[in-house]
Amino acid sequence: MEQLMTWLKGILILFVAGNLLIYLVQGKTYEKYIRFFFQMVLLFAVIAPAASLLQSRDNFFDRISFYEWKQELENERVDILQFQTEYDDDYRAKCEELLENEIRSFLKLHGWEVTKIQAVLTEDYSIEEVLVETEKEEEKQELFRLLQEQYQLTEGQIRLLVTK
Repeated sequence: MEQLMTWLKGILILFVAGNLLIYLVQGKTYEKYIRFFFQMVLLFAVIAPAASLLQSRDNFFDRISFYEWKQELENERVDILQFQTEYDDDYRAKCEELLENEIRSFLKLHGWEVTKIQAVLTEDYSIEEVLVETEKEEEKQELFRLLQEQYQLTEGQIRLLVTK
């Protein structure tokens, strides 16, 4: 409201100043030019707030457009993270399968027949746990030692199960 009053005061001052200048000019020849000039100034003073509204309206639409672009960018980032997570999970599963096959081949080479091998990798692809199922109860300690030496595993990383 205060801005409106300030704007109206400015227009009133321009109007009074224009009429005062027209009154002070002696000759009628310049009166029409001065009147035209002040009418233009008054017109621009009246139109200026409307022009600023249009400018801020464009700014408003620019902000909406920027917000939509930012939201699209965020959606793309989420999609990329989801794709990367899915890719990492698939890659980790393939690495676990390769490790399981490698352990199976290594144990077969040393004369061990195992019924099941399951390897679990961490996010940085180091071995978290190796589960080996075998039917030979009596040589369980030898199998444990063999896996520790070959793959530098700790006791917590190896689980040996005997099935019959």
